[in-house]
Amino acid sequence: MLRNGSIIAIVLIVISFMAFRVLWRGSSYENFDQEKWKLQKNERWKMASGLLENKLLIGKDSSQIKALLGEPDNRTDSISQWVYDMGGGVQGLGFHFDYLKVRYKDGVVADVVHYKAWD
Repeated sequence: MLRNGSIIAIVLIVISFMAFRVLWRGSSYENFDQEKWKLQKNERWKMASGLLENKLLIGKDSSQIKALLGEPDNRTDSISQWVYDMGGGVQGLGFHFDYLKVRYKDGVVADVVHYKAWD
């Protein structure tokens, strides 16, 4: 027969394991895959790290970016910025919406930023 202390320890271990799974669910990241980018718009956020860490977009002109990522979801010509919707998902205890901002200077990509909005 289990004593009260043993039961409490087992319950705490189970709760800890469940909390760990909830907090880390959805935190998988992938390398950039052009086909997945174009076909799985809501899963693009998983490829953001691959795009940024490998600097795949830096130095490319707008036609190269369109060939790689497709048409942007939003374009601000006055500041030469394109925005791509990268979907979102559950991560930790909240939901996130992700966007990739591509900024141009002198006709080529100078900066790429991954924005994440939490709900």
